[in-house]
Parts: sequence; structure tokens; C-alpha cells
Amino acid sequence: MTTDQDLIIIGAGGAGLSAAQYGARGNLRTLVLEEVSSGGQALLIDGLENYPGFPDPINGYDFTKRFEDQARRFGAQFENSGVTAITRHDHVFKVQTEKATLTAPTVILATGAVHKSLGVPGEAELAGHGVSYCATCDGPFFKAKRMLVVGGGDAACDEAMYLANLASGILMIHRRDKFRAQKSLAARVLANPKIEEIYEELRSLQLKRHPHAIAVLLRVFLETSVDHFMTQSSLSLTFPTANGPKDNPSRKKLMRQSSTWCPTGR
Repeated sequence: MTTDQDLIIIGAGGAGLSAAQYGARGNLRTLVLEEVSSGGQALLIDGLENYPGFPDPINGYDFTKRFEDQARRFGAQFENSGVTAITRHDHVFKVQTEKATLTAPTVILATGAVHKSLGVPGEAELAGHGVSYCATCDGPFFKAKRMLVVGGGDAACDEAMYLANLASGILMIHRRDKFRAQKSLAARVLANPKIEEIYEELRSLQLKRHPHAIAVLLRVFLETSVDHFMTQSSLSLTFPTANGPKDNPSRKKLMRQSSTWCPTGR
């Protein structure tokens, strides 16, 4: 049976683009389907500085654009379309898109992942501007600064321990009355003098800019020990950014990257 393509790849993030390059270079008729835009989560990167072969920082768009250009040079085709169904009959896959039905003997699912978010007001607006979802990726940008980690599972505790080596102090907010992480890991977090814990639920995040600082207002629900009812209260934190005059060329970047949180392991 003749098929439309030899290889259909669903998703154009780093994995999908890499697969497209190898497929097309192997002389396969390769089609990449992406419903949004090529690049995936890498598009959120402001400055990638730890990828081998790139001595100078590069933003996520330019970085993944090179992936796509390389795949296209080998002959890969790209189509902006979502996939609604996949079926298989007689060793041939039928991929139903928003535009047509395509066939191929091989389909690669490279749909990627979505960061686990809190869904609180202010989170989406601050993503990439102080809100981070990867401590090892972005932690080095915030050396010697105060950081906030939201969560109390293994992931959150691991991130907090890593960030404690970089930050001047860590504030952890967890919605339960104790960490859900493994006891040994939770014990190390509790014993770390640079990590402070608040066992409340984060409700919103607001940003206020000042000449040399970002003030982050955290809305949490605090339970009083006397009346035993939930009342809304606020905790205001100020994270220092750049030192020096306003025309410091690095100040704008530091302003965006001065406060970070990692909403993982809720």
C-alpha cells in the first residue's frame, strides 16, 4: 500500500525536530505536525548558556529555529495542524488532522510535556519573568538572591536543596502541614539553615517593580491558632536585583530574573 509519508512526527519540540532531522537524512519522506509552533518549551528560554557547542547564550527561538532549518535542509516537511485521531490498519497508520487524513507506516509521538502549574493569578504573566519551572536550568541566573519554591514533594525538595547552594535564602510554601517527600529528603530540607518553610496554600502572585528590586506579594491562606478558621493574609517579600545605576546594561535582564519559584511536587 502506498502511503502519503514514510514517517509522520507529531510534535515539533526538541525531540520531534531531532527525529525529523534523522528521518529526512535517512531519505524518508518525513512530515512534522505541530499545532502551535516549532520549538516546544525551549521557546520560553531567554538565554540558553549551557548547551554544548554554543559558547555564547542563545534564546530559545533562535536555538530551535536552527533545529528546524537543519531538518528542512534534509527534506523534512512541516505542517501547522493539530491531530485529532490515530488509527492503524494493515500495518499502516492513519493520522487524522484538522485538515486531512494522512497515512504512514511509522508515527513518532513527540508531544512533549507541560509544566505542572499552580493556576494562581499572576503565574502565567510572570512565566519567564521571574517564575521558573526548572531549578537546574535557571537557578544559576539567581545566584546570591532569595528564592521561593512552591511544593512539598520529592521534586520540590530536590529543587530546594539544589537552589540552597546558590541562593542567599529559600522560602518553601507547601499547602499541607508537612512535606510529602521521602522522609530522608524532607529531613535534609528541614535541617538546612538556608531553607524556611511555610505550610500554607499559595493563592496568588503579584509583581511590583522598584528601581533596584522586585516586590513579590504572595497571597496565602493562614490559619490562626486561636479561632481555627481560615483568613486571607498577605506576605510581602522583596528580592534585590541589580546594583548600580539605572543605565546598567545588565539591570533589565536581572530585573526579569531576580525572583524565581518552582511550582513542582505539590
